[in-house]
Amino acid sequence: MLLKIKNTTLEYHRVGSGPLIILFHSTASSLNQWHSLINLLKNEYEIIAINLFGYGLTSKWIENNNPQNLLDHVKLTEPFINSYKGKITFIGHSFGGSVAMRAALEFQIKLNKLILLEPNAFFYSKQ
Repeated sequence: MLLKIKNTTLEYHRVGSGPLIILFHSTASSLNQWHSLINLLKNEYEIIAINLFGYGLTSKWIENNNPQNLLDHVKLTEPFINSYKGKITFIGHSFGGSVAMRAALEFQIKLNKLILLEPNAFFYSKQ
């Protein structure tokens, strides 16, 4: 599926119903890395897997030549997070783990669980 957010196109896969899980893929991968996990969980959870900037059909990063940061990737999920009333689980692998950590920090009040697979450490700044 595709979603237009301002000047960005977001590619995502959404399936299931129940508590929300948002999946962030690793570098050199895509939302497709989660295919097996999605099939295991889709009968009990609503799952949204996104393609980060520059992956699949999601737009490449072009924001006035400013460098992107983790929060920019997190903002791709805002339409889903802001419309969901319950608690959310973030799952991220490698670079996606760093994005998931930043999502957990940004949306602490909505956080149910944070699950990280081989996350990269990141430096927190107020950006």
